[in-house]
Amino acid sequence: MEKNYNLNQEHIKLLIAIANADSALTNEEKLFITSKASEFNIQLPENYGNKFLDLSNVKQFTPIEAENLLSDIVYLMMLDGAIHKQEYLICSKIAELLGLNNTYLDHIIVLVEKLWKRDINNC
Repeated sequence: MEKNYNLNQEHIKLLIAIANADSALTNEEKLFITSKASEFNIQLPENYGNKFLDLSNVKQFTPIEAENLLSDIVYLMMLDGAIHKQEYLICSKIAELLGLNNTYLDHIIVLVEKLWKRDINNC
């Protein structure tokens, strides 16, 4: 249980760091992060928008956890309508630390874009 909680905390920290990569934490990004924190039963600090990027624990994720993390990061990056260069560079570094290459990351981006478009068209 402790390992999962720590990895869930790390998952949230990475989402926060990615959301701040373009220097603008949007309401949609805040809602997504809040929803994920709630899913993991994690209490967010009030000023969580000021977190810095710490990649020291990224390698601890299992392959399935890594894929879920990258999917969440890509979804978060897309919330403001565009994947910014700085967001992509950070996500690429995270993927690398997880043992995944940019081809795999780009594949996840394509899949998330398809799901995103499907969800928008179904609304």
